[in-house]
Amino acid sequence: MKITFLTENDYQGGLDTFIVTLINNWPNDQDEITLICNRNHPGIKRYERDITRKVRFEWHGLLLLNDIKRSLHNVFGRPEIIAKVLFRFVRLFHYSFFNYYTRALRKVIFKDSPDKLMVINGGYPAGMTCRAAVICWGKYSKKKGAILNFHNLAMEINKDPKRENKIDRQVHDYSSQLISVSHTSAESLRVRSEFSKTTKLGFIYNGIAPIVSQKSDLGIKKELGLPEGARMCLMLGSYEPRKGHDFLLKSFRKVVDELPGAHLVICGQGSVQEVAHVQQITNDLGLRENVHLQSFRNDLNVLLESTDLLLISSQAYESFGLTAVEAMARKVPVVATNTGGLKEVVKNGEGGFAFNNTDQDAYAAKVVELLKNSALRSEQGVKGYQRFSENFTASRMAEEYARLLHS
Repeated sequence: MKITFLTENDYQGGLDTFIVTLINNWPNDQDEITLICNRNHPGIKRYERDITRKVRFEWHGLLLLNDIKRSLHNVFGRPEIIAKVLFRFVRLFHYSFFNYYTRALRKVIFKDSPDKLMVINGGYPAGMTCRAAVICWGKYSKKKGAILNFHNLAMEINKDPKRENKIDRQVHDYSSQLISVSHTSAESLRVRSEFSKTTKLGFIYNGIAPIVSQKSDLGIKKELGLPEGARMCLMLGSYEPRKGHDFLLKSFRKVVDELPGAHLVICGQGSVQEVAHVQQITNDLGLRENVHLQSFRNDLNVLLESTDLLLISSQAYESFGLTAVEAMARKVPVVATNTGGLKEVVKNGEGGFAFNNTDQDAYAAKVVELLKNSALRSEQGVKGYQRFSENFTASRMAEEYARLLHS
């Protein structure tokens, strides 16, 4: 069978991990796989480097609205108000772009005459080319509807409901299945009226590949100049506000009050403005010596080999929480908020603990308890690994998607 996966992305992160893991663990060797993505996605190098299974790559150059937005900011710089005003003008042609994608994607999607299409969308509505691809397949292919796979909670319609409902109706009708990464995330699609009564919803939990130890002679602690025995917490995620850096840093201030030698390393991709905002909060809380901001890093195994706890502080739009699984697979306990799908992944006392996303005191107290008690950390690490092995392996995930596409 010829299977095509299509995605649109602007950030490196969890969606890339999902795609690499899914393709590398695909259980049917006879299937011919094609991966389609926008050419300027920063994660393309990772696809080309880390995907080990035979795949045909198709990087398209369709003009995206975010490309225009970046170009305007690059041209006008500051004051950004000029770029914002011009971009609002461009957005008036939003639905003209959508119609253009629906037609233009024909040459991209059908180039290899695929039997099945799965569109991998960051959320919903999210990438315009993702929704357009589902409609393109439905209009121009005589085969069963595409599978729409979305990885973040759906957003309510707040602008132009008439046009949005029309697109949603087409996406629904031209899809055979609407699959997300958790029950919470899947059900969120019902906030949009055209999906409110659908019977096509389902979910498949994300999974990760077996872990290969990557101990480094340098190590993150030595790299940052931390004492070898220092207690270190790690946060992995983009610098978007929804990831809860404000909550995390205020909670960690309470941790440092109890354990002055505790350190927090934050790694992720973000704009200059987003990173500067997190740095300012860090400085204002007097945490400059204890909190270390890093950009996106590819040495995940090395980072987790050195850390005592993984911290997740998401405040909104958290559909699953892949980093929690990555930590559990390495026997690293997790302290998280119970936002969205995180509560399905992090079960209290089974490798981690989840708290209300406004309860800084309880969150900080659990971090302190785990950092002080090595026996408790070890116990939770083992339990987390058991939970990973039973629910979140890459082979289980890939087999479920393969069954879905072959059914």
